[in-house]
Parts: sequence; C-alpha cells; structure tokens
Amino acid sequence: MSQMERLYFFHQRVKDRMFPNTRTIMERFEVSESTARRDIDYLRDFLLAPLEYDRQKNGWYYSEDGFKLPFEETHDVIMFLGILQKMAKEAGLSGLPEVKRLEDKLMQIMPDYSRATLRAIRFEHIEASRVPAERLKTILRAMEAKGVIAFEYHTPRGEVTSRKVVPLRLINYQWRWYVYGYCLLRRAMRMFHLPRMSELSLLKEKSEIEIPSEDGLERLLDASFGIFKGRPGAIARIKFFDDAAFIVSEQTWHQEQTVEWLNRRELLLTIPITRIDEIAMKVLQYGKRAVVLEPPELSSYIRDEAAKIVQNYV
Repeated sequence: MSQMERLYFFHQRVKDRMFPNTRTIMERFEVSESTARRDIDYLRDFLLAPLEYDRQKNGWYYSEDGFKLPFEETHDVIMFLGILQKMAKEAGLSGLPEVKRLEDKLMQIMPDYSRATLRAIRFEHIEASRVPAERLKTILRAMEAKGVIAFEYHTPRGEVTSRKVVPLRLINYQWRWYVYGYCLLRRAMRMFHLPRMSELSLLKEKSEIEIPSEDGLERLLDASFGIFKGRPGAIARIKFFDDAAFIVSEQTWHQEQTVEWLNRRELLLTIPITRIDEIAMKVLQYGKRAVVLEPPELSSYIRDEAAKIVQNYV
C-alpha cells in the first residue's frame, strides 16, 4: 500500500476522534513500526498537521479543527472516477481499451475500503445497448475530423439502406447509443441507433454541409420529449392518478415540462412532443393510471393500441 493511502487512512481516524497510533497503521497495512512512525512524523512535520498525543487514550488527535490533507479531495475524485468507469461498462463501453486502462489504474491507486464501497454500487439497466468498441471509436474520430461516415442501416422492419452521414452528436438515451447527424441520403438531420448500423467506415471525403451552430443544435435536441428530435409537433397534456402521479412527480421527462397537482391523487403533466408513438409507449406503461387529455391524435393512438393488446388475450 502507498504512503498516501496510509496517511489518508490515519488522517480519517484522527478526524473521527478514534485516537489512532502506530499500531493502528501496523495492523491495518501490515507494515513495520518504523514505517508507521515515519508516516505519523511526515503528517505532523511535513504536512503540518496539528497532531497531539493523548497519553490517557494512547493515541493521536488534532488540536485544531479544520485541518485537511493537500490531497484529501483526491480520494473523492478517485471514487467518482470509479463510479463513472462502472457506468461506462453498463452503458456498453466495456470493450473500449481506454475504459479497461482506467479500471486497471483505479485498482492500483484505490484503497481496499473504497473498492468495497464501489462494489456495493450497482447499475441495472435491462435494455442497455451493447455496441462494438470500434464502432464508437470510428464515430468519435469522424466527429473530431468533421468527417463523413458510411454504413448500412437496418430498420426493425428488416429494411436496409446505405447511408452517408455527418455525425454531430453521440447520444446515450436510456442506456442506448445513438448518432445524430446530417444524412446525405435524406438531406436532413436524422437519428441512428448504433446497434442497427453495420459495415461502418470513416470516409476520406470531408463534409461540405453548413453545420448548425452549437446553440442551434442544442436547442433542436432539447425541443421535445424523447429520442426522435425536431421541432415539437404538439403539446401533450396527460393526467396521472394515485401512485403513478407520485412517481411522475419525481421524474423529469423534459426540461420544459410543467407539473401541476390537481388534487391529492391527480397530477397533470404538460410536455412538448414530436412523435406520437414514442410518448404513447411511455404513457401505456402506466395503464389505467394515465389518461391523455391532449392532443386527440395521441388519445386515438393509445386507444387503438389498447384495443390491439386486448385482442392478443382474447
């Protein structure tokens, strides 16, 4: 174990008024008494910790409040990086060598007790997309070079089209990876789901399109609910009841949504939408505890879907 880890451990015990001594370090890290003494001397003499020894308690304490190690926040940064690395693996990035190198480095510098804490943190996402690492790297290189990617795109209906796209954003939406960019085939901005792309390559040709400004692109992406982007086609007003109302009140579906409690058991959500089918899937998961008030097209869509569901069980 490194001296930094031993110093941080000892410092925490002193802050918690546990009156640690040389034996505390010796037993925790299996080091010699002389090493433990050097650690304490270093903390007091070089890091200017206000250490005092209490003979009755046979241990050290701080005579002044507020002392911090120069690297004290490093532990929190390392732990946060560990959480990000774990999230990256759950988001389908475990195949990237950079993620593996980060994991190896963190394991070298992270204390045992921090590793135990990190193991206690879980991410469970049953619909997370697994994307080949090379596919992600190709897209990132294209974005850096403002280049063009070519690929075959497979729709859920089995259709396949050849596309050339200028990628402008790599988006993780509900643990699924998407590319948002200008499609040269459709001559418009489009969203592509990475698992449906095959034979991906970065072309030598450069993009000649006029790329939207950063602010304009972000406004377009933020305009409406869901992954299908574009200017809002309608405003949805949805009423939720009972436990569904409390669940939705704790959630953010869109940054421009409004939430209004109508009474103790009814909540009204107002939200801008682009695609009827996408918001419908979200509403349907609440069953009879959600009712669409507007727009009428959304009400009709959900009514038709509900009828089809019933037919499946007749």
